[in-house]
Amino acid sequence: MTKLYVGNLTFGMTDESLMQLLVGKGYKVGSARIITDRETGRSRGFGFVELAPEDDAAKAISELNGLEVDGRALQVNEARPQEFRGGGGGGRDGSGGGRGGYSGGRPAVAVAGEAEADGINRQLSAARRELGCAGEIEKFLRRIRGNS
Repeated sequence: MTKLYVGNLTFGMTDESLMQLLVGKGYKVGSARIITDRETGRSRGFGFVELAPEDDAAKAISELNGLEVDGRALQVNEARPQEFRGGGGGGRDGSGGGRGGYSGGRPAVAVAGEAEADGINRQLSAARRELGCAGEIEKFLRRIRGNS
């Protein structure tokens, strides 16, 4: 199955409505999942769809990318594997947080609670994917953490 990233969704879009959008276009969908904020449960405006093996992902991307749905042009491309979310975090008091670095294969959590840090890491990963500026974000994070 090919996994597609679908971005710029309306915040009212559900797993079911995303699945129906693709089924309505003639695709066989294995699963559809809207990514939600862990604390509020509100849609984050993007999701993932798994197409059946017999569907042509390139055709689906070209047909759906830019398609206007509820006044918004969808952003559709092949999903990339989830990246490692390691490193330290910034402190709430402006101190720059803990020492970061290696923590037995898990993301280092300095001041923030583990659930909050996990949510922040998810948001950063989504921003890297959507904005396509991972290098600039990494430089910014190193600067604010004091690791120039």
